Amino acid sequence: MNKSAQGPTSPPMALHDQWIVGDFAEHGLDASKMAELRDNLRTGKLEFSHVVLIEKEGRLIYEIYLIGKDERWGTPLDEVAFSPNTFHDLFSVTESVTSLLLGIALQESNQGPFEEALSRPLPTFFLRRADDLDPALF
Repeated sequence: MNKSAQGPTSPPMALHDQWIVGDFAEHGLDASKMAELRDNLRTGKLEFSHVVLIEKEGRLIYEIYLIGKDERWGTPLDEVAFSPNTFHDLFSVTESVTSLLLGIALQESNQGPFEEALSRPLPTFFLRRADDLDPALF
């Protein structure tokens, strides 16, 4: 059985890490559905879930950490109590996040056809940060 650090009615704790927190109810999420999510996580119905973060409109509105089995580079670690400071193996999520970022960049930038965009380095889509880019990367 998993245990959580926060309940469904608690706004996330402000950690002064520049991530603005808010209340999920104020952002249109149904309290009963959030309680159902929490209960499913606590009882292990959503197996292998260790952390759930929900952001809406630039605010972290739901955050729950669980205790569960994990591994590091394929080596089992037994039970781990997850927290905002716990390192976590990502496995193949990096490719999914990169694809998501590329899709957002393509949608927001309107900078040419998809095939052309695939040949460009991802950071070049974020022109607001162009001054921060290291020219050696290109």
